[in-house]
Amino acid sequence: MFDLFPKLRIGLFESFGRWMPYLIEKLDDGYKPGGRTTPLLKRMPSEIVADGNLFCSMEAAERYIAYAMEALGNDIWLFTTDYPHQGTSWPNGVPTTAKQTIPESTKVKLFDTNAKRFLPRLLGAPPVAK
Repeated sequence: MFDLFPKLRIGLFESFGRWMPYLIEKLDDGYKPGGRTTPLLKRMPSEIVADGNLFCSMEAAERYIAYAMEALGNDIWLFTTDYPHQGTSWPNGVPTTAKQTIPESTKVKLFDTNAKRFLPRLLGAPPVAK
């Protein structure tokens, strides 16, 4: 799909993010461009992620999210609170996430830039480059 529609962006929500490195590793192991089972695939799954086609939300208190961000880069992560449901990080999601041991530059992307890249039309803004 991503090769047929290079501007397509898909976001994964309400699933945490720490599993993403494992998923992408397994997809890379199983799917090769031009392979017998994927003759039309032009990019490795990890390249699709790196090119900004796939985004994933993270929960405020995820224990291993720093590892996931290091493994896959800081351009795919979206901040969510699942407001207004009980049992979520709301209303403390921002301070809890800000305390995570991730670089400040990643926090800026998490709270702002990545969302603009994922949904630029909702803001009436042109797409923001990585």
